[in-house]
Amino acid sequence: MYTRYVSETELLRTHTTSMIPGILSELAQKGLRDEIILCPGICYRRDVVNKTHTGELHQLDIWRIKRGEPRLQRPQLIELIETIVQSLLPGTTYRANETTHYYTINGLEVEILAKGQWLEILECGEAHPDVLAHAGLPPEEYSGLAMGIGLDRLVMAIKGIEDIRLLRASDPRIKKQMADLKPYKQVSKYPPIKHDLSISIAADQTPEDVCETIRDAIGEDIQILESVEILSETPYEKLPPVAIDRLGIKRGQKNILVRIILRSPERSLRQEEANELRDKIYLAVDQSGTGGYLKYRPSA
Repeated sequence: MYTRYVSETELLRTHTTSMIPGILSELAQKGLRDEIILCPGICYRRDVVNKTHTGELHQLDIWRIKRGEPRLQRPQLIELIETIVQSLLPGTTYRANETTHYYTINGLEVEILAKGQWLEILECGEAHPDVLAHAGLPPEEYSGLAMGIGLDRLVMAIKGIEDIRLLRASDPRIKKQMADLKPYKQVSKYPPIKHDLSISIAADQTPEDVCETIRDAIGEDIQILESVEILSETPYEKLPPVAIDRLGIKRGQKNILVRIILRSPERSLRQEEANELRDKIYLAVDQSGTGGYLKYRPSA
């Protein structure tokens, strides 16, 4: 769902965790006793579009693997979480929710309370016995902790930034503030432009599919797209005849109501510019073959 393929046989790295198996195999050959592994890097994902998600995120994997007793288990994992959260965000409230990963057991996702909203900053767990075994580290002898941290969101929390796009803004007033971890000072609050679009798409398409299509369609204007939210989904069979006619929707498709919010972090948008982007998005996503609601607008 989240993987970005560049061809039928090649894909972009989704997690920095992909670095870990090779490193563990090398350490096993050298006689690992107690090691901490840090793997930072940029990752690429097909994801939703909003103020806390980006398709090109910075991640840091932290693994600790040791031989013998005491084994690294849940108490040591909680200690690692608290050390990181309290070191970087002293006094911050956090919660750890049970989750699952392919590379851990007893997994947790950690969220912090930022400006009244829960924001996920990392996922972690105990190193999966199969990962250790495949690297040549017998799980009855070795244990470990595994953690992946979203560095972009961590910077947002530390600096008090609400919109992830600001981390990559080209406005010099914003850009110079990204060279340190001091609190962010608002440059200007440009007004958003909101559009609700009723669109026909294949019944099996996901929000990630829709957002990927929109990203491809607007290209260099991606910084203007603040968020994409699917407000509702209605299968063809549940639409009234008048809606089917106006949408040009076909069997095997569904109607989605999509809310897009356009706002540049650097300047005010012109209404004409926003309308052009709206229509470009509609035509890229819509699969009716008739132009949907656009055909009823005199300007279309």
